[in-house]
Amino acid sequence: METQDNQIIKAKEKLRLQSERLTLKTMADYVKDYVLECCEKDIVLSEKVNDPEKNFMDCIKYIKDQALKWLQEQQKIELSQFCNGVGGDVPNET
Repeated sequence: METQDNQIIKAKEKLRLQSERLTLKTMADYVKDYVLECCEKDIVLSEKVNDPEKNFMDCIKYIKDQALKWLQEQQKIELSQFCNGVGGDVPNET
C-alpha cells in the first residue's frame, strides 16, 4: 500500500502530464487546480486519480457533457416559461 504523500505526488504528476495535452488550457487549468486541491484533502480521490482506468481527458469531457446537459435543460425551462407567458390573442389597442 502506497503512502498518502506518494499517492498525492503521483496524482499531481498524472494530472499535470494529462492536462498538458488539452487545447482548452484555461478550463483544464481550473479543473486541474481544483482536483489537485481536493487530492490534498482526500486520499480516496488521490487513489482514484491514480487509477489506470481514469484519465484527465475523460474528466474534462464529462464536465463538458454535464454542462451542455444543464444548458439544454435551462433552455427548455426558459422556452417553456416564455411560451407560457406569450400566446393566445393579442390584446386590442384602446
